Amino acid sequence: MAHHVHEERLNKIPKSDIVFVSGFGDISFCPKEFTIKIINSIIKQNQKRPETVYYLQSKNPKYFKDFIDIFPTNVIILITLETNRDKNYNLISKAPVPSKRFKDFVELDYHRKVITIEPIMDFDLDIFSKWLIEAKPEYIWLGFNSRPKQVFLDEPEIDKVIKLIKILKKAKIKILPRCETRGINFDKI
Repeated sequence: MAHHVHEERLNKIPKSDIVFVSGFGDISFCPKEFTIKIINSIIKQNQKRPETVYYLQSKNPKYFKDFIDIFPTNVIILITLETNRDKNYNLISKAPVPSKRFKDFVELDYHRKVITIEPIMDFDLDIFSKWLIEAKPEYIWLGFNSRPKQVFLDEPEIDKVIKLIKILKKAKIKILPRCETRGINFDKI
């Protein structure tokens, strides 16, 4: 029954300029054959709406490697990279540690990449800014923990985040606010 529901949903792509495939989930948890069905649905939908952009997001960028050659040009791959610090990361997530995610993302030979830094966690300014610049994303979404009373994370000071934004903007990387911004006006930095 559940498989049938998923098959139906593949044929009902929203009419929108941007479609987040898997919504707030991680596409790497899909079986590979299901991801191929998703890609085929995007290709079919492109005949009707070629201007639509599709975001495929994962904390395991290595998963994308098998699909790079069949992605349509309007697919953007995203990773979440909240910090450069690996120490104790396993206490907050089952995802690959940040250094592995970064390395795997940089190694992907794909022309459309975006990074989400949300929720941002404390980081080493020199290392993290170099990683983000080296990844060459089209842009970066940046946001803070939107549930600080329920989810406790080691967050950076606002001044440190502003310094990161300045470095990235100087490197000509577009930074977009994502959900919780702690009052930072991204346009004025």
